[in-house]
Order: sequence, then C-alpha cells, then structure tokens
Amino acid sequence: MAAVAFRSAPASLDLAAGHVAMTVPMARPGEPGHLETWWSQEPPETGSAGEILYACGDEVAFCAATVEHRSVYAPVVERRYREVFAFLESHGYRRLLRVWNFIETINAANADGLEVYRDFCKGRADAFSAHPEFYRSMPAATGIGTTGSGISFFLLAVKDAEVRHIENRRQTPAYEYPERYGPRSPSFARATAMTTRPGEAPTLFVSGTASILGHETVFAGDIEKQCATTADNIAELIADCYGSAKGLTDADTVKAYVRHAHHVPYVRAFCEEAFGPRASLAVFNVDICRGDLLVEIEAVV
Repeated sequence: MAAVAFRSAPASLDLAAGHVAMTVPMARPGEPGHLETWWSQEPPETGSAGEILYACGDEVAFCAATVEHRSVYAPVVERRYREVFAFLESHGYRRLLRVWNFIETINAANADGLEVYRDFCKGRADAFSAHPEFYRSMPAATGIGTTGSGISFFLLAVKDAEVRHIENRRQTPAYEYPERYGPRSPSFARATAMTTRPGEAPTLFVSGTASILGHETVFAGDIEKQCATTADNIAELIADCYGSAKGLTDADTVKAYVRHAHHVPYVRAFCEEAFGPRASLAVFNVDICRGDLLVEIEAVV
C-alpha cells in the first residue's frame, strides 16, 4: 500500500507502481534513515483526491498529504484533513485507526505569534469538528517535529474492523486539555486497538507517548526519568488492552523521538532494554510537541 522513507531529504509524495511513495524529512545528514512499509492482502487501488493520495484495500485505506511551508498553518491543515475525511466517508472507511503528523519548527512561533504545533492543532481540530463521525472517535496519533520544511501526514482507516480507542488513567485525554495548551486541544486518543476477526487478539497502536501525568509535563530536564515515565505510560496502555498477557517486550515496532542529539545513545539503549530484542527500533533526533519534553515514544503491539 505504501512506502514511507524517513530520511535526510525534502518532503515528497508520489504514486509509484501499486503504492503511495512518501518521503518525510526526519534523519540528519549522514544518518541512515528508516523505511516503513504498509501492506494489504490484495493489490490496492491507488489514486488522488484533491491534494491527497491514497491506497485502498478491501478493509484498510492509507491516505497521505503534504503542506508546503506557510506562515500560518491552520486553514490549510483544516482543508487537507477535511479532504481526507470526505474521501474516507465517501468510500466507506468509517473508522480512523492511526495518524502520524510531521511538523516543521514545531515549537517556533507562526506569523501570528502562536506556536506552530498549536497552529496545526487548531486546523486539525476544526476539521474534526466538521466531521462528527470522526470527531466522536479520535484515533491514536503522533505529532512530532521534522528536520525539513512544511507538514506531512499519513493515516490508516478501516471499514468493518472492530476499533477501540483507549485513554490512559494516568493522563488527561488530550482532547480535554485546558486552554493553556492552545486555542484547540490536540485531537487524538492515547492508543487504538484493532480486531479484525471475532476471538482474535487485537493489534494495539500506541500514540506518541511522553513524560506527561494528568496534563502536565513531569521531570523536565531529566532524560532518565522522562524515559521511565514514558515507558510506564505505554505499559499502562498495553495492560488496558491485554491485561497481564502482554507487556513492553511484546512490542513489534518502536519509534523514539529525541530532542537533543546527546541523548540519542541513552534513549536507544533504554528502548533496547525496555522493549527487548523483538522490537524493530528507529530513533530520530527531532523536536517534540512541548518545549520541556525530551523524548517521545510510540509502539505497535
């Protein structure tokens, strides 16, 4: 369905032979980058709808879009998201499963003095508000910085699979954050579990997770304690989905986002120990959605 290359290159989005080909600027010069592929059991239908590209199977749709650099992002982010939502609704993909957002200069101020991440969140939330079916069922998501320009995002949606969006009892739901975090709250759940067949164990998509308890950052400036708190938050989500049957070491894929380059070796070693050798691990040195967060980690179990 799709091949997403995280590397040191400008953002790009194209249709290749039978799939969507996307480049997200996430690696630094000289770093190897990372390639992520998404597959369907049958050859997908690919194409474009407005400014978005898609690859659709019988059950799952992959949609992606880019936004060139803007001095203010909210209006165009809203338009792109509304294009995606309209496409999904018209083709019967009624449940959002997982979303990834990659945002340039995420902690900088836009032309109106609003932080770019909060600018992005406003556009995304306005689009959700215009589509009640998706607004009532926000999915797992990541919103993270990039090493390039503009905004890129891609998502997965499903037709009939059972989807359960999960909140963390240790954290305030992001969509209920107080106004101090921006004009519109972030639009995502802490995790999403998908079950495709009755009696089958679900697949758990854990959102980008950080050292947040309630709605506040904890252990500012302490990479070790932020990593430990982040892992505890992920473990809580896994326990909600699987009980005691699974834990951190059952993760199949893990991505870690690290603000400072000198913390990358520690975070890599922490993830290797916490999640174990089974997990495929990618680590990126990029900015994070809050200036006091040093690390963010996501996973698929």
